[in-house]
Amino acid sequence: MPQLHEKLRLSRITTMKCIDFKLRGFARQAVALIFCLLASSLSSNAAEQEAAKSTYVFKETPLAKIPSSAQSGELKVSPDNQHIAVALQRNGVWSMCRDGVEAREYEEIRDLLWSPDSQHLSFVCRKSGRLRVVMDGKEGQVYKEIANGCQVFSPNSEHFAYIVRDNSKWIVVRDGKEGKEYDHIGKTGMFFSPDSQHLVYAVLQHQEACMVMDGKELLKNDGMGPISFSSDSKHLGYVVPAGERWWVVLDEKQREFHSVQTNGVIFSPDGQRLAFCAAPLNDKFRVYVDDKESTNWDFIGLGLLKFSPDSRRIAFAGRKGSEWFAEIDGVESKAYDGIMSESLVFSSNSQHVAFAALRGKKWLVVQDGREGKEYDGIVAQSLAFSPDSQHLAYFAGRDGKITFVFDSKETELSAVGSQKIAFSSDGQGSQLSCCVRIIGLQSQRLFQMEYRLIVSSFSDQGRSGKFLLVLGNQESQPYDQFMLSGTDANIFKSRSVIASRTDGKGNYEFMRLTAELPHP
Repeated sequence: MPQLHEKLRLSRITTMKCIDFKLRGFARQAVALIFCLLASSLSSNAAEQEAAKSTYVFKETPLAKIPSSAQSGELKVSPDNQHIAVALQRNGVWSMCRDGVEAREYEEIRDLLWSPDSQHLSFVCRKSGRLRVVMDGKEGQVYKEIANGCQVFSPNSEHFAYIVRDNSKWIVVRDGKEGKEYDHIGKTGMFFSPDSQHLVYAVLQHQEACMVMDGKELLKNDGMGPISFSSDSKHLGYVVPAGERWWVVLDEKQREFHSVQTNGVIFSPDGQRLAFCAAPLNDKFRVYVDDKESTNWDFIGLGLLKFSPDSRRIAFAGRKGSEWFAEIDGVESKAYDGIMSESLVFSSNSQHVAFAALRGKKWLVVQDGREGKEYDGIVAQSLAFSPDSQHLAYFAGRDGKITFVFDSKETELSAVGSQKIAFSSDGQGSQLSCCVRIIGLQSQRLFQMEYRLIVSSFSDQGRSGKFLLVLGNQESQPYDQFMLSGTDANIFKSRSVIASRTDGKGNYEFMRLTAELPHP
């Protein structure tokens, strides 16, 4: 089983500097998935009282048991956190165990992959020295080589593609049908369109490169670059080298530039607008939005070019000289010493925007032009707006300790490292929930008026180093480990995780742990 990290990497910043906080007392301590119930300022007393009355029943559903005599290989939890698949080895022979049901005997099993709807499981196996893909227990065609990690499902889970080689040529197999042979096929960037109808990948044939969509070869070029579809799947944009220049290609119409940044072509959520960052010949970078272009920039940060959810607003951040700026709807922020990669976030109603900035040696969060408090570091990608767009939360570090910041109000988590925040709503804006994953040990419960953050003690009743599922004031039994997959929205919707424990003899038991309301 994976070992827990003893320190938390706080940030990957655009100035290529990383800050680490070494958290005391972390060795071999537990991870708890905490379901924190946050009562917002919109919450009514009646709603709070009703939530407090809720009594959940923690239900276990057995999924699999791994005897101590077996060696486990790859393990994958389905995106909906309801199923588990694990490769098992006994005496040099491998089998696939899906929700406790074992099947077949193989020489090798790798590349386990669940479909987005969690209904299908594929993996690559070796049998009699030959490779094949197995889909839902059905063995596919035998090949000399199947590219590692190059299997992909369509978003609707109805289509499946992978890359193989027989003899000396590479082929994409889509829904069991082989495509054209090529000298090389890009092992990254093969994906389906959002509507699941189109498959795109990059190839190289006779020293010429091109993109292939649905078997049709597109513009010839000299290499590979980032590819993206619009949300409605009507437009395809990509960036590729062409001689000593670069092309930005939209629907097979190219524009030539001296250089293009790796953010690639960014489409708006409604699919009607696009943006990219490129440098004309003998000039600096500019951000191109639809048919307009910005002033000159030396650099646009990684993940710092975004449209708002309603597609009407555009924000980006980068460097001019030695100073960093964020430009939102054409208006520049004040200057900073750095802006954190991928920290630029819009609220769901598109009215608010926030990012993490560096001033001197201190980090701060800027929301709608207003600066928050300064910290030693901001946890990377932790900024999150609530669904009603009224609240902003993130994790920050000061003096080697982690602080949970909610609407500028702080709760210090001594000797606890926090990984992620995700909000969930009851759909009416009257109550918010926040999922916080906590690493470490804390011997007290912390309560605040605006929100409730529960950190359970693992030092009593023999629970040291164990995992608990906490919902409101209720705690599950302790477990050895939690395994999560998919989005936090799925966790909120199902109130379930995959848990494991040993039976004292070294045998691992896996089960689905679900918090349910009792039937009336």
